[in-house]
Amino acid sequence: MSKLIIAIVLITFVSIFVLVKLDPTNSPAGQDSALSIVDDNFNTLNINGEVNNAGSYIVQKDATLEELILAAGGVTTNADDRAYNESIIVTPGVSYYIAPLYAKNDICHTEPLVKVNINTASAEELQTLTGIGQVVSQAIYNYRSQNGLFMYLEEIMQVSGVGNSTFEKIKDYIILR
Repeated sequence: MSKLIIAIVLITFVSIFVLVKLDPTNSPAGQDSALSIVDDNFNTLNINGEVNNAGSYIVQKDATLEELILAAGGVTTNADDRAYNESIIVTPGVSYYIAPLYAKNDICHTEPLVKVNINTASAEELQTLTGIGQVVSQAIYNYRSQNGLFMYLEEIMQVSGVGNSTFEKIKDYIILR
């Protein structure tokens, strides 16, 4: 009987050892278990908002916003196509946002959100946005005059006075065309 118990214990230890060696999540001592892809031809970019699968995606360096959207499973039926330009080349470090056409709590989609076109609005019209006062609206207007049209929503954060907090307030209420 003792030989049987010793054999079972020995088989158990050998099985555990083999399973540990075969487990792909277990890395040998001293090696990094994180897998990283290093290639100068690709970028990892974030996209959120009205896309089917928001998150981070690896795309080619010269990819367009359309390719990033396709990687995210396409846009939802609530995406406002006036708020993004599919043909732009995506920029590393930018987290792209696809704005909704209707408010998230408007289940029946009866009234579209009232939006301001940041590429054509006057300084006065820009002030109708929550968190945008006279100084910031003039800064947006001046930035557009000096640098040309905004190509993506997040570009408005390059304007002095428009940071993450302000962008979060206005992102659903601005369009590009």
